[in-house]
Amino acid sequence: MGIVRRLRSISAHRSHSNQPPLGGATAPFAQRLDWLPKLGVLLWIHLVATGLYLGATAALALFAVPSARRVEDPLRRRRQISRVLRAYDPTAIGLLGIMLMTGAWSITGMKQALGGDYFESFGQFLAWKLGLAFFVLFFGVYIAMGIGHRIVREDDWSDEVDADKLSSMMSRIVGMSWFTVGLTLATIAVAVGR
Repeated sequence: MGIVRRLRSISAHRSHSNQPPLGGATAPFAQRLDWLPKLGVLLWIHLVATGLYLGATAALALFAVPSARRVEDPLRRRRQISRVLRAYDPTAIGLLGIMLMTGAWSITGMKQALGGDYFESFGQFLAWKLGLAFFVLFFGVYIAMGIGHRIVREDDWSDEVDADKLSSMMSRIVGMSWFTVGLTLATIAVAVGR
């Protein structure tokens, strides 16, 4: 709570002086935002979660899957990738949830502060960002639950290893990971380009 109070006091000080709003925002609606200190914390949480998700997903495609592919024995290959996926799957789902909730919470404050001007000044940009964010969420959950969870479950249940099926699933993890990284970067580009 100390950081929130500190951000509020900085914002209050800046609003009574001729200094620009907290964060140096220059958007036309930035002068009317009394919720900006709360947004500052949420924004950092949102950005950190996005960066961690982006890094974890790229690392899955760059390091984890190629490392597992170098293992000759299909059973050991599945064990190696499932160890990584046991950590990646819940981490990715949690980070996606944090990104979703902090983004939604931030939008609520903006919508309330802007009232009728919200859609004119922010709505079209937000529609693009939300559309891209939906696909990031959709494909991110597909990687973790649709593919990753199946590999982990098969390993936990000691199912027989079908080497071709495992290879196909690992290829889908890599392809979907890069696709999701690209969508995440596009979402960031839209957010920065507003």
